Amino acid sequence: MTESLAHQFSQVREKAAQALGNIGRDARDSAHALRPLLQDSAPLVRQKAAWALGLMHDDHPDTLEQLHRLTRTEQPADLSAALHALGNLGKNSENTELLLPFKEVIMAATSHSSSAVVRSALYASKSLGLTSQEQADLYVSTLCAESTLSDTQLTFHALADLAPSVDLSRALPVFMAILNTRQDTAISVCKVLAVMKPRPSSAIEQLVALLDEDRFVLPAAVALWAIEGRTESFMAAIERSHPIADESLCDFICAMGPAAIPLIPNVLAALAEEDWDQQWAAADALCAIACPDPAVVQALMDALGHPSPVVRSASARALASLGASSVEALTAVLSNKEDARSAWAALSLGRIGLQASSAVEVLRSRMLEGTEPLHSSCAIALAYIAQDESSIPALIDTLQSEEPSAPRKAAAEALGALGPAAKCAIPALRSAAEDVDFDLADAAMGALSVIEGSRH
Repeated sequence: MTESLAHQFSQVREKAAQALGNIGRDARDSAHALRPLLQDSAPLVRQKAAWALGLMHDDHPDTLEQLHRLTRTEQPADLSAALHALGNLGKNSENTELLLPFKEVIMAATSHSSSAVVRSALYASKSLGLTSQEQADLYVSTLCAESTLSDTQLTFHALADLAPSVDLSRALPVFMAILNTRQDTAISVCKVLAVMKPRPSSAIEQLVALLDEDRFVLPAAVALWAIEGRTESFMAAIERSHPIADESLCDFICAMGPAAIPLIPNVLAALAEEDWDQQWAAADALCAIACPDPAVVQALMDALGHPSPVVRSASARALASLGASSVEALTAVLSNKEDARSAWAALSLGRIGLQASSAVEVLRSRMLEGTEPLHSSCAIALAYIAQDESSIPALIDTLQSEEPSAPRKAAAEALGALGPAAKCAIPALRSAAEDVDFDLADAAMGALSVIEGSRH
């Protein structure tokens, strides 16, 4: 392939450079043959060579010198390629000072008239050792009304990551000016406003104005919630724009918790949809709201029979969040030997804990039937609700089960909840603590810590 780098046709040289770049670091032995192409007469060959050397992580002094020379070009495409290559080298080098000799040219390029050059310069700047505040200020300095939508969105995305750890208050007038003149950036601006510290209260008026357009309601509401911590300014807009809660709204509801009670009808509508991911998100949202409305209880009880175990699990958690309000319905399901939802009902009762003590006798009765997964689920529930030592043999059996679907982690946690009474489970827990399943091993070690620690 290296022979093709010297081919008389530029298209062949370009393709050869691209092939080496696609191979990446494993092609570093070919870097010496690729470096001369940084001075090739064909622009596309020069740019592809720079791209390839960056992906090959070739930080040889000769490569750095050739890239430095390429940054002095008057061709924006060459400059952009060189800067991007430097960014790749800096990102993948153990030498944190590798790009310091290029700092002046990188910083100068962030104000270049070419958006491609600016993008590459910002990428390279991440390897200059700048503080988070300096990096944020640099990003803000590149924002202007003439920037392309994609460039502006990329910049705000980077600022959203930095915002929690820096002070962007001085940049707020810039953000508001962009928001006023370019509605295509509204969603990106809202994401930054939502995580800024200190909270940008002066942005509230403009955020409220965005609520008039359905496409901006959710991002504006997220920012308003973060700034104000109350729902009055945006709740009506959400009810209007999202009659059926989508996954994004459900995620937001999880953050709001009980404050999202007015949106229960919207969430119940989502739970009734046929999209399993949307139903899963809706169940999680109802868990966060934790409102014992009879309609909520009924909808979640129905969802315990969903074809998806993920939706069933989320619904069981949501029912547990309702506490005593769901115990009667869950116990009724558990009492019915023909109801396929029994195992999930038992797990939900276990999560409720002491408030589900009225279900203990039913749990004991169903556990003795010996059928899985009900056997395990009832044992786990009894450990949490009644500290019932009779559940220990079943919990050990579950912990040692080789069935992929066995709730081994939950069994380990339940044994830990029983404390010293579960000392006979120590050998099984020690074995589980060495399991390749990290979550199971962690749960087993936690249980051992409780059981063995309590003996000293």
